[in-house]
Formats: sequence, structure tokens, C-alpha cells
Amino acid sequence: MNVNALPNVIASGAATICEGENATISATGASTYSWDNGLGSGALQTISPTSTTTYEVTGTDANGCENTDQITVNVNTLPNVVASGAATICEGENATISAAGASTYSWDNGLGSGASQSVSPTSTTTYEVTGADANGCENTDQVTINVNPLPSVTLSPLADACVYDETYALSGGMPAGGTFSGNGVSSTNFDPSVAGVGSHTITYTYTDVNGCSAEANQAILVIADCSGVGLEDLTMAGYRIYPNPADEVVYIQRVDEAQDAEINIYDGNGKLIYSTIVKENPLKLTVSDWSSGIYNIQLSVGNQNYHSTLVIK
Repeated sequence: MNVNALPNVIASGAATICEGENATISATGASTYSWDNGLGSGALQTISPTSTTTYEVTGTDANGCENTDQITVNVNTLPNVVASGAATICEGENATISAAGASTYSWDNGLGSGASQSVSPTSTTTYEVTGADANGCENTDQVTINVNPLPSVTLSPLADACVYDETYALSGGMPAGGTFSGNGVSSTNFDPSVAGVGSHTITYTYTDVNGCSAEANQAILVIADCSGVGLEDLTMAGYRIYPNPADEVVYIQRVDEAQDAEINIYDGNGKLIYSTIVKENPLKLTVSDWSSGIYNIQLSVGNQNYHSTLVIK
């Protein structure tokens, strides 16, 4: 009686894969092959186990003799990659996005590698990171940065001011509800005497409901000699001043039914040298001991200021 030797069946393939990957296993040494785990027949099999699995193959030779072999495919779980960062920023701001849960990281959108990235998107953008662990297994996650546009802010041109003008409210900023800043600015008011003679930048800043801010700028020119600079002269208030130029006395006279007024006189440096409420008509000023030069006169009637100049010879 003849005894046939069993076929030398050998199973081979990838020893380790990452979760979700495919692997090929194969068998040699026989004529036909039958696999367990529902794989069926054939020398080659493509598998995608979700956990470490042992596959057994039965090989049959031409004599009908059978033998078996096994191969174990280890399955490494994927790293738990988590991407995070600011959910919302304002246009023009920077944000930091980061990833955790793996050993190395690679970002799309041209960011390159590294766990943390500084980004400044101009519109809402989704960033995807691929993280790899020590086993070479990869997983991905995404973080979306929403970008709110900046508000459209404008500030109308600001009129020139006299250094001796009283504090007045600034206006012309849109949208309403913003804040003013700059030399001589307190809250929404501008004080020319605090700002001083010269050009000053006034900034209007508005912050919208999203917390995004934008600003607009205009210049205010503060002038020491304000005669004729966009301001009404005394005759518009019903007053006149004479003689002008003068060297001894000056008269300030109310014409017709002009209202009572406060008069303030400033020297060329903006220093207040005389102030009174005009009661007598005309008001007589002795100026013989005043220095020669140009003096600025401010006449206040109600909420309106009127200006002129007085020349002392």
C-alpha cells in the first residue's frame, strides 16, 4: 500500500495592517485551497479585518491529500486625531489651530507639518489634518474657522477749529455708536485748547455685534488765528467792534436787538486774556497796556460762537 505525503501548505501575507486597510493573504504548496472566515477558495484572498484575525487555509494536492496552515493579520487601531482652534475670527485676525492624538501631523491648504499652525484666512475655511501614530497608522480630522467681515466705517471730514473754541461734540462717524479717539478727545467731545495748535488725527472706531472692529480717520486743524476760517464774524450776531486797529480803547457795540453775549479775547498763543458778559452798550475796553499784535475774539450767543480779530497797534 502506497502512502502519499501531505502537501506542504504555507500561508503568507501582511503581518500587520492599520484599521480600515486591505491586505492580501496567499497560500502555496497545494493544488486547490479553501479558506475559513467565509473567504471561500483560491490561492489569493483580499481581506479587511476590523481586528486582529487568524485565517486558516486547507490545501489539497493532486492526490486528494490535505494539509493546513494559518496566518494571523494584526490590526492596529487608528489614532484618535482631534483638530481644534478658534471657531470664529474677524477678517484680518490670526488664529491658532492644533491637532492632538498622534505622533506626527500634516495639514492641507499648504500649511505643512506640525501639531500647531497659525492661520489668517480671508474667508471661512476648513482645515484638514492627517495624524500618524508610531505604527504608521493615519487618521484625519477637520476644524473650520469662520471669518466675519469687518464693518464698513466712515468718518465725514471735520471742520477746522480755533484753539480758543469751547469743547464741542464730534459727529459724522458711521455706523452710529462708535467711539472717537485722538488728541483733545474725551468721549465724543473735542477740546481744541487741549489738542493745541496744529493738525490732529481723529479716529472713529466702530465694533459690530460680532466683536469685529474697523476705524476711519480724519484730520482736525486747530488754528490760532481763526479770522475768516469758516466762522461767522461778529456782525452776524448783531455786534460790531471799533476802532480796529486800535491803540487806546476799543468798543464792542450791540446793534438793534442783539442778544446778550459772552465775550472772550485770546492772544496770538490762544491764552485767554479777557472775559465778560456784555451788559453795557457799547462795552468799552482799555487796551493801551496790551501788547501789539493780533487778538482773537470769540462772542458766544446761546450755543453759537462768532469770531473776529482785533489788531492792537
